[in-house]
Amino acid sequence: MNPNGIVFGADSRLDIKGAFVATTGHSFLFDQNQVFTTIDPHSPPLLLVKTPLGIQMGSNSGDIINRSVAPRINPPFPLTDQEGIKGRAVSLIGSNIHNSGAITAEKISLAAVKNGIVNISPDLKLNSDRAISFGDITIDKGQIDASGAGAGTIGLRADKISLNDSQITAYTLGAIDGGAINLKANNIDINRSIVSASTFSTGRSGDIAIQADQSLNVTGAGLAKFNNVLDRLFFQGLEFVDPNLPKLEQPQDFGTGILALSFSPGNTGNLRVETPKLVMTKGAFLSTLTFVAGNAGNLQVIAPEITLDAAQLNAESQGNGNSGNILVQTQNLRASNGSVVAASTFGRGRGGNVTIGGIKDSEPATNLTFDGNLLDTPLFSGIFTNTFVSGNAGAIDVFARDISLTRGASIASVGPVIPFLVQIVEGTGAILRSGQSIASRSMGRGEKLAPGQQIPVMRAKLQLLPGN
Repeated sequence: MNPNGIVFGADSRLDIKGAFVATTGHSFLFDQNQVFTTIDPHSPPLLLVKTPLGIQMGSNSGDIINRSVAPRINPPFPLTDQEGIKGRAVSLIGSNIHNSGAITAEKISLAAVKNGIVNISPDLKLNSDRAISFGDITIDKGQIDASGAGAGTIGLRADKISLNDSQITAYTLGAIDGGAINLKANNIDINRSIVSASTFSTGRSGDIAIQADQSLNVTGAGLAKFNNVLDRLFFQGLEFVDPNLPKLEQPQDFGTGILALSFSPGNTGNLRVETPKLVMTKGAFLSTLTFVAGNAGNLQVIAPEITLDAAQLNAESQGNGNSGNILVQTQNLRASNGSVVAASTFGRGRGGNVTIGGIKDSEPATNLTFDGNLLDTPLFSGIFTNTFVSGNAGAIDVFARDISLTRGASIASVGPVIPFLVQIVEGTGAILRSGQSIASRSMGRGEKLAPGQQIPVMRAKLQLLPGN
């Protein structure tokens, strides 16, 4: 504890086999109103041998800076000779937290608290909701990792969380199910970085929950990287062999995104994002994907305003495992330049369902706009539940007041046909310019329709407009 600030230099190393707490608060709070404080010379001179219940942060509390360097976390696993800050449980509580180094542990908790009380549970899990005010957590070319036989847990709480060329990872490397990643702040910016709970073994990866009370911005590495990942995703699922297109073998291959992936028989966890404003650009991914036999988890996005520009919301299967489902609850969604909402299958696994509607279950979205492709990307924007080999396609259920499809954008299920519903209520209807479509058609070798099954089911007011 040091209220003036704590710095871990580039040459520092910390390896604790138990729990480690570093804070710039001025007092530890114990039960029976006992206090250990750095600012009262009359306080007891020795710490009690028990876990504190909380930490009192002062208005002048300093920052925590970590520059301890460690190698990037990439396969092959397991990790060896990890450097930086390392322990069974690591908790950092400061006015602001700046991390350009490495933090690895089974349980990692970071809380940027400028003033107030941070509660600590017996297992050193932080609960900072009662804090008066929050500071910022900045991760710049740094890493936070809780990978292991059963991945650990990671929790970040701040006013603003910024990731720049960094990674937050909790990889399941054995048969034990992984823990969760939770990020909570008013504003979260993820730039050329990944947040991933993925599995490389039989254990299930943990869930990911992102809550940004004002905005979540995810910015990718650019169009070239976006196109490369799209090519590898498409051809890898079709077992296409091309030495110029290596397989996607780790979350880092995606460049930027919030990712729940399975590269093994293990299943992925679910991914949930809640924010008033979601902006994804320049090759960002929000994905649950399976590449082998594991099943992909579900993807849920609750955001009144969504902007996708060369970005993807996808829950897909590249192998024998099943795709997850996608639920998008929004008022206005604008997608352009190859941005898709897709629960497709490129292998033998079943594709997922895509449901898009209003914030409340019984309400429609206000406006859905998909503008196909202005840039040199291999995809057109749209909503898809496609199957390209033998897996069955999932259903599409869209409930909105107005839908606009332009420049090649589509709502389509390409594969063994499953009825889908596009409902348009109380609005101007669907605007389809030439070349656009709402369609369900059959390709591949999946199950045929049962006798009497109808396709597709649509109740919509459609306008076909000339032009581009």
